[in-house]
Amino acid sequence: MRRTERSLGGAHSMSHFELSAGALLPFWAAAFSRAAVKTATVHDPPRLVWWPARTGLLRRLRAVNAATHRPFDRLWRRIEAAVLRRLDIVVLSHAGAAAVTGWAAPRSITMIPHYIRNATPGEALGSRPLAVGLFGYLTPTKGYDRIAELRGLIPETITIRIAGRRTEALPATDGVEVLGPVEGEDEGRFFGSVRAILLPYASSGGFVSASGAAMRALSHGVPVVAPASGVFTEYAARGGILAVPGGLDDLADTVSRLVTDDAALQKASEGVSHAVSHAQISVVADQYREFWMRALTASARSGKHEER
Repeated sequence: MRRTERSLGGAHSMSHFELSAGALLPFWAAAFSRAAVKTATVHDPPRLVWWPARTGLLRRLRAVNAATHRPFDRLWRRIEAAVLRRLDIVVLSHAGAAAVTGWAAPRSITMIPHYIRNATPGEALGSRPLAVGLFGYLTPTKGYDRIAELRGLIPETITIRIAGRRTEALPATDGVEVLGPVEGEDEGRFFGSVRAILLPYASSGGFVSASGAAMRALSHGVPVVAPASGVFTEYAARGGILAVPGGLDDLADTVSRLVTDDAALQKASEGVSHAVSHAQISVVADQYREFWMRALTASARSGKHEER
């Protein structure tokens, strides 16, 4: 990146960074970038990165990692704020925008929805196996530790099918199928084998994260049932996602009724189509292009960017 910026000349370059909480390299690349215009997508507001100094060594030494970050959190936040002030950023929800501006001020902030891929249409939801899916990377906040409880709340006639990286490490539970990581055609087959995706998230961990798992489900035409917290209430207004107040029993009851009700499935399918139409890649790409043009124009007007 630095070589590319030097070849263009600092006054004539723009660099964009994808900042997610667990990604160390993009954060420091943004911090040291010499581009005239620096933009970023912040995936996990309000913070730009969880552990700014978490190198491969500290990843293996959890106690040392905690000692490196937690006592000095105020200092790390100041560093993040200094980086943020130099960025024109995109957030993926209005809730995310509020979270960022609640503690620091970027050069500018724009809300652009998370894109939803257009996947090959599958068979009608009501014609699929009577199954509920859980999808996503195995982490402590995703609710995977409550699988046994969830199994007791969902009727035995409904299969629970799980897929995602590291999920193969989950303990065996009667009535629960664990597929582990799925990619390409295997991912399509997984989503084609369930009528709905359940996201029994226990906590957001203080982050207002866009749910890649939910967007992936919608891209395959599968509705999502999720807690009425974080970004899900906002997403629900766009269609395809049912944001459910309450606890795990409420989530289990909602998804059980959904997958056994053909009329409800048809309505949910229509909601998915609506959500996809407003966030398909071409629509989101146009919004990014407009965002980048505004950033370039603003920089040129401030005298920091000179035309060739």
